[in-house]
Amino acid sequence: MNVNYTEEELAFRDEVRAFLSAELPADIAQKVKLGKHLSKEDHQRWQKILSKRGWYAPGWPVEFGGTTWGPVEKHIFDEECAAYGAPRCMTLNFAQSKSSPSSTIARIRRMVSGATRKPSGARNATRSRTWQPPA
Repeated sequence: MNVNYTEEELAFRDEVRAFLSAELPADIAQKVKLGKHLSKEDHQRWQKILSKRGWYAPGWPVEFGGTTWGPVEKHIFDEECAAYGAPRCMTLNFAQSKSSPSSTIARIRRMVSGATRKPSGARNATRSRTWQPPA
Protein backbone atom coordinates (compact mmCIF):
# COMPACT_ATOMS: atom_id res chain seq x y z
CA MET A 1 0.00 0.00 0.00
CA ASN A 2 1.42 3.37 -1.03
CA VAL A 3 0.90 5.99 1.69
CA ASN A 4 2.71 8.77 -0.16
CA TYR A 5 0.78 11.50 -1.98
CA THR A 6 1.10 11.82 -5.74
CA GLU A 7 2.37 15.05 -7.31
CA GLU A 8 -1.24 16.04 -8.09
CA GLU A 9 -2.32 15.39 -4.51
CA LEU A 10 0.62 17.43 -3.16
CA ALA A 11 -0.36 20.27 -5.52
CA PHE A 12 -3.93 20.06 -4.24
CA ARG A 13 -2.67 20.17 -0.64
CA ASP A 14 -0.68 23.31 -1.50
CA GLU A 15 -3.82 24.83 -3.07
CA VAL A 16 -5.87 24.08 0.07
CA ARG A 17 -3.15 25.54 2.29
CA ALA A 18 -2.97 28.72 0.20
CA PHE A 19 -6.75 29.05 0.30
CA LEU A 20 -6.91 28.60 4.06
CA SER A 21 -4.04 31.04 4.62
CA ALA A 22 -5.76 33.68 2.51
CA GLU A 23 -9.45 33.12 3.27
CA LEU A 24 -9.95 31.58 6.73
CA PRO A 25 -10.87 34.44 9.09
CA ALA A 26 -8.39 34.62 11.97
CA ASP A 27 -11.11 35.10 14.59
CA ILE A 28 -12.88 31.92 13.50
CA ALA A 29 -9.64 29.91 13.45
CA GLN A 30 -8.77 31.18 16.92
CA LYS A 31 -12.17 30.12 18.29
CA VAL A 32 -11.85 26.66 16.75
CA LYS A 33 -8.31 26.14 18.04
CA LEU A 34 -9.35 27.21 21.56
CA GLY A 35 -12.50 25.07 21.50
CA LYS A 36 -14.72 28.14 21.80
CA HIS A 37 -18.33 28.32 20.65
CA LEU A 38 -18.83 29.46 17.07
CA SER A 39 -21.82 31.71 16.49
CA LYS A 40 -24.34 31.20 13.73
CA GLU A 41 -22.75 34.18 11.99
CA ASP A 42 -19.30 32.54 12.19
CA HIS A 43 -20.64 29.39 10.53
CA GLN A 44 -22.49 31.38 7.87
CA ARG A 45 -19.41 33.48 7.10
CA TRP A 46 -17.25 30.38 6.65
CA GLN A 47 -19.98 28.68 4.60
CA LYS A 48 -20.11 31.64 2.21
CA ILE A 49 -16.32 31.60 1.81
CA LEU A 50 -16.38 27.88 0.99
CA SER A 51 -19.40 28.30 -1.30
CA LYS A 52 -17.68 31.08 -3.25
CA ARG A 53 -14.76 28.71 -3.87
CA GLY A 54 -17.08 25.79 -4.68
CA TRP A 55 -15.87 23.76 -1.72
CA TYR A 56 -18.87 23.81 0.63
CA ALA A 57 -20.21 20.36 -0.23
CA PRO A 58 -17.32 18.14 -1.34
CA GLY A 59 -19.30 14.93 -0.84
CA TRP A 60 -22.21 15.95 -3.03
CA PRO A 61 -22.52 15.43 -6.79
CA VAL A 62 -21.14 18.24 -8.96
CA GLU A 63 -24.60 19.07 -10.35
CA PHE A 64 -25.64 20.01 -6.80
CA GLY A 65 -22.62 22.16 -6.06
CA GLY A 66 -20.23 19.42 -4.98
CA THR A 67 -16.69 18.76 -6.13
CA THR A 68 -14.99 16.04 -8.14
CA TRP A 69 -12.77 15.15 -5.18
CA GLY A 70 -12.03 11.55 -4.42
CA PRO A 71 -11.39 10.12 -0.95
CA VAL A 72 -7.76 11.29 -0.88
CA GLU A 73 -8.64 14.90 -1.76
CA LYS A 74 -11.40 14.90 0.85
CA HIS A 75 -8.91 13.60 3.41
CA ILE A 76 -6.34 16.25 2.47
CA PHE A 77 -8.98 18.98 2.73
CA ASP A 78 -10.18 17.76 6.15
CA GLU A 79 -6.63 17.34 7.44
CA GLU A 80 -5.56 20.84 6.35
CA CYS A 81 -8.75 22.44 7.67
CA ALA A 82 -8.12 20.83 11.06
CA ALA A 83 -4.51 22.03 11.08
CA TYR A 84 -5.53 25.61 10.21
CA GLY A 85 -8.46 25.74 12.64
CA ALA A 86 -11.27 25.81 10.12
CA PRO A 87 -14.74 24.75 11.32
CA ARG A 88 -15.72 21.23 10.36
CA CYS A 89 -17.99 20.99 7.37
CA MET A 90 -21.43 19.57 8.00
CA THR A 91 -22.37 16.52 5.95
CA LEU A 92 -26.02 16.32 5.00
CA ASN A 93 -27.96 13.35 3.70
CA PHE A 94 -31.09 14.05 1.71
CA ALA A 95 -31.70 10.42 0.81
CA GLN A 96 -34.52 10.09 3.34
CA SER A 97 -36.14 13.44 2.58
CA LYS A 98 -39.94 13.45 2.56
CA SER A 99 -39.95 16.35 0.10
CA SER A 100 -40.35 15.99 -3.62
CA PRO A 101 -37.10 15.53 -5.55
CA SER A 102 -37.42 18.97 -7.16
CA SER A 103 -37.84 20.78 -3.83
CA THR A 104 -34.96 18.80 -2.32
CA ILE A 105 -32.72 19.77 -5.26
CA ALA A 106 -33.74 23.41 -4.90
CA ARG A 107 -32.89 23.30 -1.16
CA ILE A 108 -29.51 21.74 -1.87
CA ARG A 109 -28.68 24.43 -4.44
CA ARG A 110 -29.69 27.21 -1.99
CA MET A 111 -27.52 25.70 0.72
CA VAL A 112 -24.47 25.30 -1.49
CA SER A 113 -24.82 28.88 -2.74
CA GLY A 114 -24.82 30.13 0.85
CA ALA A 115 -28.42 31.34 0.68
CA THR A 116 -29.48 29.10 3.57
CA ARG A 117 -27.56 27.23 6.22
CA LYS A 118 -29.66 24.13 6.77
CA PRO A 119 -32.58 22.39 5.12
CA SER A 120 -36.03 23.69 5.91
CA GLY A 121 -37.61 21.63 8.64
CA ALA A 122 -34.25 20.83 10.24
CA ARG A 123 -34.37 21.15 14.00
CA ASN A 124 -32.29 23.74 15.73
CA ALA A 125 -29.99 21.69 17.96
CA THR A 126 -29.35 24.63 20.27
CA ARG A 127 -33.04 25.38 20.96
CA SER A 128 -33.99 24.21 24.42
CA ARG A 129 -37.19 22.27 24.75
CA THR A 130 -39.23 21.83 27.88
CA TRP A 131 -39.98 18.23 28.65
CA GLN A 132 -43.67 17.39 28.70
CA PRO A 133 -44.95 14.16 30.28
CA PRO A 134 -46.97 11.93 27.97
CA ALA A 135 -50.70 12.61 28.06
